[in-house]
Amino acid sequence: MADSVAVDDVSVQVADNDGASSEHFNEGTSEGRVDVGIHPLVLMNLCDHWTRVHTAASPTGPPTAKPVVGALFGIQKGREIEVIDSFELPSAHELSVSDSNLSLKAFLTQRTEQFATVFPGFEFLGWYAVQDKIHASDLATHRMLMEFNESPLFLVLDPTPPPAQPKDHAKVKLPLALYESELHVVNNAPTMLFVKTPFKVTTTESEGIALDHISKVAPTNATAQSSLHGSLGSLRDATHMLDKQLGVLRRFLEATKNGTLK
Repeated sequence: MADSVAVDDVSVQVADNDGASSEHFNEGTSEGRVDVGIHPLVLMNLCDHWTRVHTAASPTGPPTAKPVVGALFGIQKGREIEVIDSFELPSAHELSVSDSNLSLKAFLTQRTEQFATVFPGFEFLGWYAVQDKIHASDLATHRMLMEFNESPLFLVLDPTPPPAQPKDHAKVKLPLALYESELHVVNNAPTMLFVKTPFKVTTTESEGIALDHISKVAPTNATAQSSLHGSLGSLRDATHMLDKQLGVLRRFLEATKNGTLK
């Protein structure tokens, strides 16, 4: 069994899907778990969040120790979960600067209500952190978020670059891990386990178009273009032509109605 860190009388451990605790483990599958799909926008938000925090704090030095955390939103239908969007969660210091009376719980309640108004059907699904490993303090955050979802997801993005990049970048594994929490009795003591959960990256048709274009965007002095550039250009030209023809038709109908047709 791996070392555990005591937090408030409940120890924190990381467990593989078979229940065996370990600090390092392989991706696994588990029967009876939820089917989770994560959309590319969420991954882009995580990378952007960490980059901005790191660049602002130490543009040329080592990564900042400032926590990079946020909330996950999307749709849950039975056992199927789609994590579609996310937003950043401020630190306690940032909250005190903006509003001394606003707690993280109150902030999240407010933003959740705003999200539900703009995106009906979306709900709070969990939270994310950009860090190289799970920390003892993560349990306190996870417990608090259980008030918004009884079984929140915990998505961890490891910002540490691999020691060497293989030639075939298409086969590089995403530095992501998704966890659920489970309460087990270990040595006659209640123990909260973060259990690794499989997931997949899923996209809609519109997201696929955007990703294809972004992945093939060329510098200003290069000639490479997205494979969609030509077809989208033709569609734009056809739309402009249709707009002109509709304008001619509208003027004809107006002239006929007013008796000014020549």
